[in-house]
Amino acid sequence: MGVVTFGEKLQSFRIKSKLTQKEVASILKISRQSISKWENNQSLPTIDLLVPLTDILNCTLDDLLGIKSKRII
Repeated sequence: MGVVTFGEKLQSFRIKSKLTQKEVASILKISRQSISKWENNQSLPTIDLLVPLTDILNCTLDDLLGIKSKRII
C-alpha cells in the first residue's frame, strides 16, 4: 500500500461531501484551478485556508494532513 497524498485525501473528502471543485473554491473565495492544483499535488493551500477547508469538508486537520496524533494524558 502506497502513501496517500494530500491531493488524494482532499479529493476523497470533497467527493464524500458531495461538493464540486467549483463549490469548494467559491466558498473559499479562490479559483477552481487552485483546488485542481491541490488535488493534483501541483501546489498546496496556504495555512490560512486549512481550517476553513476542514470545516467545508467536515474533517479534521489531522485527517486532511494525514497526521496520526498521540494522546497525552
